[in-house]
Amino acid sequence: MSAAGKPRPEPIWRSADGRVVSAFELAHALQDGGSNTHALATPRRWLLKTLVAVVLLLAAAGAGIWYFMPEYRQPAIQWTQHAWATLRTRWNAIDWPRWSTSPAAPTNRPAKARPQPPIAPSGGVAHDNQGRADQAKSGESSRASEPPAALAQSPQTPPRSEPQQAAAAPSRQSAPPAATAPPQTTKKPEPQPQTAPPAVQTADAIGESRRLYNQALDAEGRGDYASAVRCYEQIKQLPRSVWQADLQLRLDLAKRNLQNSTNAAAR
Repeated sequence: MSAAGKPRPEPIWRSADGRVVSAFELAHALQDGGSNTHALATPRRWLLKTLVAVVLLLAAAGAGIWYFMPEYRQPAIQWTQHAWATLRTRWNAIDWPRWSTSPAAPTNRPAKARPQPPIAPSGGVAHDNQGRADQAKSGESSRASEPPAALAQSPQTPPRSEPQQAAAAPSRQSAPPAATAPPQTTKKPEPQPQTAPPAVQTADAIGESRRLYNQALDAEGRGDYASAVRCYEQIKQLPRSVWQADLQLRLDLAKRNLQNSTNAAAR
């Protein structure tokens, strides 16, 4: 088939960003003498540009306030620290499910020994055993065929008379019985004293820690930093396992605020 007979492929219209344009979009773009050709251009991004401009304006305004108004620096820092600490507190207060990662307890049952299959003897060993068995059988048959002449040659002991038997009997009776060993007694191990339970249970310590922590947060909200420091220090007297994750951070922040308030009052 010649090249002239091949059908010409239809042209594919694409926009500036490489997207294939449908026939409806092409007709809408070319209506009114091609005045709406902007529909094939890249999509507008005015929303993104507006958001970026707003963020830049806010950043510039914050930097200007930070530079020209130093009296607002410390309250802004304190508010940021307080917001971050509150967010961490709310996150740590959530009771997340815990999965146990401890290994399984080892068992004290002895392992059963597997019975070993019998080992079949090799050909040479079986032949030697068979030869030894034949020699043993031939030796027994030769002994059985010998006459009892050797038995007749052994001297026979004369029987004892009655006086000798009577004299031997008291000697047997007069022998003292063998001394029996006393039974050995095993000492039972002494019971070990049981350790006393801890003074503060874990559940009570957790409840006390949460109560003091909430009181400290309320005291900070009222501006009573001395009470907040006292509550945080009481929490540190409890077991370490019930401490909050940001306890030390909160205590340092409360001490710093208490010192600032004391210095401001002294002025």
